[in-house]
Amino acid sequence: MPIAVKDYTWEETPSMLYITVPLKGVQPQKVDILSTERYIKVHYTPFFFECFLNGEVFDQKSAAQVGNGAIVFKLEKQENRMWEELQCAAAGNKKEEMLLRETAQARLRERNKEEQKQKEELKREHDRFGVKQQMRIEDDDHKRIASAKESERVKATEELEKWKQQQTQMALIMREKEEKQKAELNSQTLIHKKKKASEIFEEAAGNNPMRDPGKINVSFTPRVFPTAARESQAANEEEVLL
Repeated sequence: MPIAVKDYTWEETPSMLYITVPLKGVQPQKVDILSTERYIKVHYTPFFFECFLNGEVFDQKSAAQVGNGAIVFKLEKQENRMWEELQCAAAGNKKEEMLLRETAQARLRERNKEEQKQKEELKREHDRFGVKQQMRIEDDDHKRIASAKESERVKATEELEKWKQQQTQMALIMREKEEKQKAELNSQTLIHKKKKASEIFEEAAGNNPMRDPGKINVSFTPRVFPTAARESQAANEEEVLL
């Protein structure tokens, strides 16, 4: 049969309540605690502690520290007032205590349900955040990859344009060089031809000396037309003969 702990101590301020329950040598990890706004129960075989509070506390803001041979409850009151008594008037009345236990159990189930709902909502929110975060990461990766590809494309385009410009410049230089060489070759060929022609004329002049000028006498044989002379055509005939 469980042994009720009676040697607990408590103290209060208008806003806080402190209850110290001895562990009586039991290991802290073997302690089971149940608490609501109006009810506290601690079970650690073979002992148990039960308290029907004289007022309501903020259960979610309160705390229980287990260690150093005791359990210390630090409870924040919902109303700033002195209780004077730790337990309510119903303490000691079995029917009232049973009702308070059932109320505490119902409140505990309701709170657990709320906590479970909050956990599920938190998990859903976490999952949504995780999905959004993953989508954002993937989107950032896509943007980073696209940016890298664009940078590579721009770089390749710039290098290609630079190469084209270099090829154009080289082709221009080669063309200018070829034209210069062609002009020089044409100039040399012309000079060579002129020199060759000059040599030919000089050689011809040397081998064939110029002849001395001479005089050739030319005489014409007179021609007589057998027809009768016509004064009107005589001048023309003389011109033809000449």
